[in-house]
Amino acid sequence: MPLIRPSDASTARAVDINLKKQARRAGETAEYCRLNGVFKECVKEDLKSYYSCLADLVEYGICQSNLRPGAHDAVKQMPSGPPEETDRSSMIHRKDGSPCSSMSNLLRQWNEHDTEMMNYPCPVQAPGL
Repeated sequence: MPLIRPSDASTARAVDINLKKQARRAGETAEYCRLNGVFKECVKEDLKSYYSCLADLVEYGICQSNLRPGAHDAVKQMPSGPPEETDRSSMIHRKDGSPCSSMSNLLRQWNEHDTEMMNYPCPVQAPGL
């Protein structure tokens, strides 16, 4: 997720950031929480418009039959990989449907899966052969 810096934000948002900082320093928890919620909504709007601009850039490149200035550059600007707070081991599930919660559970599940796939019973001989 791209960071929204005060220099990149509008003047009103920069004022909101300063008000939030003042409320935090003064210990006004309720006001800080309110301003933090306003700030988060502004960041969501900025992020939505950022991705919308990237989508427009891709669409322009596709319409021009030239992916270099559009799609290629948009993909380069996007953040790489999943967000850091997501746990990749939660993508693998056990047989009962519960997600693997740790790396050891993940490795154990893959080991069990490979053992089942590789150790199948021998085929039955057909009597006519």
